[in-house]
Amino acid sequence: MRAAPIAVTRMAVTWRATTRRRACELLVAILTVLVVDVSRAQPSPTSPRSASVDAPPHSLAQLERWLTASAAPHADDVASIELDARWPSNSPDVAGLEQRLRVALPTPRPDGRTRLVLRAQLVDGRLALELEAGATSRGWLARLLGLRAANETARLVVPLDAPLRRHVAALPALTDATVVQRAFLLPSRDYLALAVTDLGDAGPNELVLLRADGSIEIFRLGADASGRTRIFPIAESRLPPTPPGGLGAPRPFGVITPDDASALVATRDRAAIHRARLEGRALRIETVDDALCPPTALPLLDACALPVDSRDYFASELLARTGHPPPARAPTSFYARVRRTLHRADGTLADVEAVVTPRGRLAVRTDARVVGVMGHGAALGADDVDGDGQIELLASSDRDLGAGDVLHLFRVRADGGLRALWRSEPLEGSVMVGGSGDLDLDGAPELLAIEEPNDPNGRATLWVVR
Repeated sequence: MRAAPIAVTRMAVTWRATTRRRACELLVAILTVLVVDVSRAQPSPTSPRSASVDAPPHSLAQLERWLTASAAPHADDVASIELDARWPSNSPDVAGLEQRLRVALPTPRPDGRTRLVLRAQLVDGRLALELEAGATSRGWLARLLGLRAANETARLVVPLDAPLRRHVAALPALTDATVVQRAFLLPSRDYLALAVTDLGDAGPNELVLLRADGSIEIFRLGADASGRTRIFPIAESRLPPTPPGGLGAPRPFGVITPDDASALVATRDRAAIHRARLEGRALRIETVDDALCPPTALPLLDACALPVDSRDYFASELLARTGHPPPARAPTSFYARVRRTLHRADGTLADVEAVVTPRGRLAVRTDARVVGVMGHGAALGADDVDGDGQIELLASSDRDLGAGDVLHLFRVRADGGLRALWRSEPLEGSVMVGGSGDLDLDGAPELLAIEEPNDPNGRATLWVVR
């Protein structure tokens, strides 16, 4: 009669032993999963995490390198890749672009525990990408216990250059039939220089204008209540008085050069270089203490230009900006100069330099080839307006001041030759200032010129050509 309790006791002991064994097996399995999960998914101390990447704004290859580098910490642990993209209708080869994006990412593995999500869309005329790395259901336990990082996100924004526009957001080719010119009446006259840049307020690009009296005017392009496109004044200030900058010239002239969320402003008759930036809606102007350029030289994007004494143009010899390598000489002395390095549609680089000379010649150097055409004045704007990897030039004519003017549009071909695309109807005033920039933030720059009125009481006109 005492055997039954013994049997029950043995059963209880057997159940407890089995429970312990199963618990140990479960614990070993969990630890095995965690060790594998941590070894695969946890990035090394030197690997990049979710910080935004500032890539140079050119070429699809830069985008591919960013994707590879951002996904590198998860290269051996990717389970799946999802693409969430919103492409515009004018995208000729979305499939080719998506294939290149996927090739730049790691190959998924059956035992992977990381899910990559790549989001892409156009924002303000640029391609914005976001790569998110998150845990799959297989990796939830490590993340829950803090042994695996939470979702990581890297971001990149790149402009739509020619290699990208082969795939997405292609623009119509610029021809004589498609050129559009718009005119905006400016509040004053006697303008010396213009530039389009972001003055540091994290908003849209600003149009920066410099007048002969030292005034700086800031505008933005927008729509009024009726939907009509206008330029709106944002701020205005004046350069502080400084000592004279050298011998006189037949006319005043100056430069505005974009520089790190601000603009460098310099004139022929002032010794100092000034920096302009927006703080809210207030325009702040300060004298640059650092010697950006040698005395009497004016700052350009890639060099310092030396005015010729008693003349209204610059010498062909270019001087180095502080901290920059010595530049090559310009093709000749010049009223205005533009240099652009851009990617052609096939990804190769083109180095284009254009000047307009005191003798009325528009000279263009592409790599080692120099070509020119006569009959042009002091104004010059240059940019890749239609995103095909070729530079377009907007130049004025060589008519005398007060004798009217004409705007000419050229394309610099891939072989360095010049092709005439369009010319405006005759203008009553004279054009002495040109430039370029993306005023409406659609990813495609406009070419700009300012027509000065013959009437001494008249106002200047801004011409926007694209």
